[in-house]
Amino acid sequence: MWRYSDTELTTSFLGFYADFLLLTYLWVSSWAAVLLIDFFILCRGTCVVDYLTRGRGGLYWYHSGFF
Repeated sequence: MWRYSDTELTTSFLGFYADFLLLTYLWVSSWAAVLLIDFFILCRGTCVVDYLTRGRGGLYWYHSGFF
């Protein structure tokens, strides 16, 4: 990832690290929002732990999507 600052190209470790932190910050917050909405709104805070590893026939097995 290359960043331009005024007239020079930033190739320093600090520039790359800042880009990495920004990307991580944006990705993790989006991922956490999806998980929290799924757990608290769609599942209403309940989770059956035994069915998480059951596989076929379990409560969380694929059921043809939303529709």
